[in-house]
Order: sequence, then structure tokens, then C-alpha cells
Amino acid sequence: MKKKKIFVASSMLVIFCIALFAGLAKANTSYAEFVIGYPYSAGIGNGNVNNLINILGTGPDQYYAQIYGGNTGDGGMIDVLMDTTVNAGSTIAIDEYSQAYYSSTENIYVANNTGGPWTEVGTVTLDNWSGESWQYFYPSVSFTSILVVGYDYGDSCNLLIDCVTTT
Repeated sequence: MKKKKIFVASSMLVIFCIALFAGLAKANTSYAEFVIGYPYSAGIGNGNVNNLINILGTGPDQYYAQIYGGNTGDGGMIDVLMDTTVNAGSTIAIDEYSQAYYSSTENIYVANNTGGPWTEVGTVTLDNWSGESWQYFYPSVSFTSILVVGYDYGDSCNLLIDCVTTT
């Protein structure tokens, strides 16, 4: 009787380990390794990008890169080079928030080369009191770069981004 219990427990452990390693084999975890900022203005005024290197790293650290656009047509973008090629079907996770009194619109694009050409992945609007949270995007193509674009469509833009990772 005891031998069966040990055998059953051992079998369950083997099944658990196989499931765990199969799940890890599918994951394509990557993190922001290098960034290039491109402040731009599509209309009147000037947008800017600050503290670019704060977006680097493997996870949240409470240091933030900022994309700011104070007038309609202002904004900025950060070209994030990942540490490895990320497979199609992976998840982009961005830890960020919109500064109080701002409603910030963010567009996400991916490419196989820094500088594009870019494929749009999604758009999200973070309201002024949502607090820091993870935003998720699901690209259907492989990529090495992520373009994070903050833009003032009339409600100003003040994005604070802690980190960009993929799984």
C-alpha cells in the first residue's frame, strides 16, 4: 500500500515537472535592453521624452521614463530594443500610468529593426486617476523593437513608463 502511494506521488511530481517545463519552453521572455527617443510635434508646440534609460531592465523598479505632450499635436515616442527576437503570439507587458490630471493615449507598434517599418499592435488610453498598472498587447508578428508612442489628442499626455517586457 505504501509503495503505491509513493509511486502515485512520484508520478504526480513527474507530470507536474513536465507541465512546468513545457510551459517554460513556450515562453519567450524578453526585456528592454536599449532605447532611442524621438521627441516630435505633429502640430503646434513640442512634445518631449525624459529619463529614457529608466525604461530598461527586467521588471518594475519605480524609476520611470516620461512621454509628455502638453498641447494638441504634441507627444513623443520611445523605440525599445528588446534583448532577443520575440516570437509572434507573445504578450507585450508595459508597467505604466498617466500622471494626475492627464488622459494619456498610447499607441504600440513592433518591428524587426529599430526604426521600423512598424506594425501597429494596439492603443490604450490611461485616465488621470487609474494608477500604475500593467497594459497588455498581443502582436501577431515576430519583432525585436517596440515603439511606445504617447500623443496629445486634446486631453494632454503625460505617460510614466516603468518597464517593457514580453512573455
